[in-house]
Amino acid sequence: VFIKKIHQTIPFSRRFPTRNRIWMKISEVKQALSFDLVTLGNVCVDVIVGIESFPINASKHQNLRHSVELSAGGSCNALIVASRLGLNVAPLDYIGNDSMGEFITLSLESSQISTEYLISDRNRNTLNCVILVDSFGNHTFIASNEQPTAHFDIKLASSNIIHTNCLLPSHQNAIANSKVLLIDGYALDELSFETIHEALAISALNSTRFWFDPQATTDHLVRTNPKLLDYLLSKANTLILTQEEIKEFFKASNESKVFENLHSVSDFFEVYQDLHCVVVKCGALGCDAYLRSTESVIHVDGVQLKESEIKDTAGAGDSFLAGFMTGLLETTFTIYDSMQLANAAGAAGCMNSGTGMKLATLNQIQNCAEFYRNPVLNQFLKRIE
Repeated sequence: VFIKKIHQTIPFSRRFPTRNRIWMKISEVKQALSFDLVTLGNVCVDVIVGIESFPINASKHQNLRHSVELSAGGSCNALIVASRLGLNVAPLDYIGNDSMGEFITLSLESSQISTEYLISDRNRNTLNCVILVDSFGNHTFIASNEQPTAHFDIKLASSNIIHTNCLLPSHQNAIANSKVLLIDGYALDELSFETIHEALAISALNSTRFWFDPQATTDHLVRTNPKLLDYLLSKANTLILTQEEIKEFFKASNESKVFENLHSVSDFFEVYQDLHCVVVKCGALGCDAYLRSTESVIHVDGVQLKESEIKDTAGAGDSFLAGFMTGLLETTFTIYDSMQLANAAGAAGCMNSGTGMKLATLNQIQNCAEFYRNPVLNQFLKRIE
């Protein structure tokens, strides 16, 4: 019975990796869940403060537009919207054994998102990010994780070492059994290079696609940690950038030997052989997609919102990413369908004030998607209701 139980839960190719029988306790044998998306790091609580206007000046008081709100933020934003679009998702991270950590756990569980891989640690504090939002929807972040400090290790990067024993076995399994692993730039402040290397090695070994979104850390990475950024780009399948972020690379091509060959988006494919897609977010103008398989840029116009409909742009980029990923994982979609869904999700993310649970609802995404009059897109959104 003992051997039979093990064989039922472990694929044949893993039973005898060295032709020697491996004995395991039944309690340690568990069928791994299959995910569409897992994120590594950057689980935090957003503290949202509604102000009257920018700039904020010392000794010049402002009225608070509404009471301070808490929301599951950081990588939770993309997870929540992706879950609303039908993806099976999970965060891989540590949180503090505190009220903020409990808040995140309850928020994600209310969205039917697994928190099994969200580890509570009494020796840690749950990450926080203060977001100031004015009456026009403009925002700025006050956080401690916008300057990545992971130290690039060329010996480890060039080795055949996979396991550095930095990731929990459960996190290793989740990455191995996911279609996509997402790491954003904010997560790099808390992740060691050994952890990053192990996660990407496991991804490559199991054909898990690595998506990288450097976000606002791009400028800092380009200037102070170019080798780490170069390493991440060399492992990425899909790269998500804004127009401002991609300019940082072109500017660096004149200042850094690491990026000296990056003068256009097409150069990314020449330099980074594993990269298959670069998506550039253009705000209200829509988005551009560059694919290794095509020579020309693909552009899709953005959803046009009325000024009165725009409440807050915080989290819109995460909503966009969730929409684009959902589209690429949907076998019936073309790249145009995926880009339209991304634009619709991004636009819907601007229609509410707040992040996390306050981001784009499925109904709002459906309404924004009507802008394209695309029957394939509309049928998909109807199907996942």
